[in-house]
Amino acid sequence: MKTVFLSFLLSSLAVNAQIITPLEKSDYSGLTSNSDLVEFVMGLPDHSKLIKYDTLAVSPEGKVLPLLKISKTVFGESKNKIKVLVFAQQHGNEHSGKEAALTLLKQIALGKLDYLFDRIDLLLVPQMNPDGNDKDQRRNGDNEDLNRNHVILTEPEVIGLHNLFNRYMPEATLDLHEYGSYSRDWMNYGYRKDYDEQIGKLTNPNIYLPIRQLQSEKLLPFIKKYLSEAGFSSNDYTVGGPPDKSRLRYSTVDINDGRQSFGILNTFSFIIEGKNGRESSDNIKRRAYSQYTAVLGFLNFFHKNSSQIKKLVNEGRNSLRKRSVESVAVQMEHTGNGKKELNLLSIKTGKDTTIEISNFHTEVETILAVRKPLGYLVPKNDPELISLLQKHDIKMLEYKRISSHRIRQYYIKKKLKIKLEELDINTPLVELKDAAGIKDDSYFFVPLNQIHSNMLVLILDPQSMTGLVQYEKFSYLLNEKSSYPILQVDENLNNN
Repeated sequence: MKTVFLSFLLSSLAVNAQIITPLEKSDYSGLTSNSDLVEFVMGLPDHSKLIKYDTLAVSPEGKVLPLLKISKTVFGESKNKIKVLVFAQQHGNEHSGKEAALTLLKQIALGKLDYLFDRIDLLLVPQMNPDGNDKDQRRNGDNEDLNRNHVILTEPEVIGLHNLFNRYMPEATLDLHEYGSYSRDWMNYGYRKDYDEQIGKLTNPNIYLPIRQLQSEKLLPFIKKYLSEAGFSSNDYTVGGPPDKSRLRYSTVDINDGRQSFGILNTFSFIIEGKNGRESSDNIKRRAYSQYTAVLGFLNFFHKNSSQIKKLVNEGRNSLRKRSVESVAVQMEHTGNGKKELNLLSIKTGKDTTIEISNFHTEVETILAVRKPLGYLVPKNDPELISLLQKHDIKMLEYKRISSHRIRQYYIKKKLKIKLEELDINTPLVELKDAAGIKDDSYFFVPLNQIHSNMLVLILDPQSMTGLVQYEKFSYLLNEKSSYPILQVDENLNNN
């Protein structure tokens, strides 16, 4: 039954030859280049009034990142619709997401998916990394990993994506990637992950709990069933291992990627990881249609549950603006009971085999939480920091002290490192002291009654495992036997 469904899917996508994707044009033998992609998507508005072409950004090597806006009305103006952002190929050697995005655009242009846009306005970036795509390499033309750039925003491609998000504030996002299934460690272990798709939900515990619950309890079962009925296998996104070498866990808690950088703003965000080949073009037809099916499944879920998603996202974002949560987890670690059954492919037999894993960690434990202040004071004479906050569209005000404010700052007693999530993390020994000799006009005030509330604590607190002090670009912020230059503004409890 599944084979029949898949055959029908592939044959239905192949009809209507007046719109042919570059991958179809090559008979699935050649990956789509940036120039061919741009030529293809620029012609789509001629086939459909729903599609509008725009440019997201220009890469370091001067290549265009197309942006397609799909709507039955004026994009973003309907309060009854959910806005969805889908972006693919942050890593240039992960091609199937890009090819899936072009397949999706073809189906939209042919009018096959019109029903989705009764409740959805879609922003689609089919290729985030044209430089890496054309060289078949992970990083962009600046040799930067775009999916580790969502906090410090140094790269034009990621800056463009966040500008787009801040303009429209979509309620849901999908980030399309691929995972490697043929590493030497896994092959030596004798088993490997062989799922067509791995689905990564939000894992940072600071994200609004009802959003995370809806993802786990409703969306994941829906999308796994949707993929299974189409003949594709799936799993929760799992990283680490093999189990005889290291633990396995559910992805990451960091907010520097394309999923949780938006998720920390209480967005319904996911990462989709398709299975890469031994070479980038291996089995690209199945990989592309697997990714296409996953994206279509997500869009169908968003369409069916648009009102609930919109409601939860609005609640979560309002809680950020109201500073409803008093503390933020700044150090976290995946833990759990350590035992889980995992379906793996046996290298010896070529068959799926259920393995009991004894060092599998599924839960996230808070190691350190800090109290959320009213806001922060950032020095005006720090152009790098000011520029970063501006790129994130974070509200900053001229500071004028009032009597109820208490200003404090961390004193860095000693610089230390600990290991969390298999990473060496800067985590200084600190003392929080009242700040003296502060000139109001030397600082901007960054209030926490805004949508970036939790994110600000995560990037500005010096103890945060996801903070600016973890980046070489901002290493100057952390000096031993010195005061941390970013100050906290809080209520003076002595006045109450």
